[in-house]
Amino acid sequence: MNNLTQHAQVRAQQRGIRIQTIELVLEMGDRKVRLPGNSFAISVSKARAVELVRLGLPPADIERTANVVAVISGTDGAVITVEHRSRRFFH
Repeated sequence: MNNLTQHAQVRAQQRGIRIQTIELVLEMGDRKVRLPGNSFAISVSKARAVELVRLGLPPADIERTANVVAVISGTDGAVITVEHRSRRFFH
């Protein structure tokens, strides 16, 4: 994955988020939230996660994917950072 910033790589490693998981979020994510600074957060909704399991993707992979949020630059599409979804969502 070449559109991952150094910061995102470090954060993914620190937070135990696999590159494969980030790729799935980017490919399958259906929830986009605009953030300040010309960026947005992308994640996989619970409904989409259920749909992906029905389509035959491994449930363990989908479970990990459904709990990750990637922040994407609106300028160049680079992944700025990644984190686990929590109750507090980017404010």
